[in-house]
Amino acid sequence: MVSKIKILRVTKGLNQQELAESLGVTQGAVSQWELGISQPSNKMLPRLAKVLECAPEDLMPAQLVEKSG
Repeated sequence: MVSKIKILRVTKGLNQQELAESLGVTQGAVSQWELGISQPSNKMLPRLAKVLECAPEDLMPAQLVEKSG
């Protein structure tokens, strides 16, 4: 299953390094988010959503959205 972050990143024409640099994180952090090993922090979600031009909730795993909504 391809992560929402990866889909949006590729749609924007960004590679992992470019996304990482725009957020001030490492390329490894972006890779881990995309692989589901870790998740962006609550502080990072709005910044990530802005760069990817989506709503922060669009980046959350479906199971978390269902629980909170």
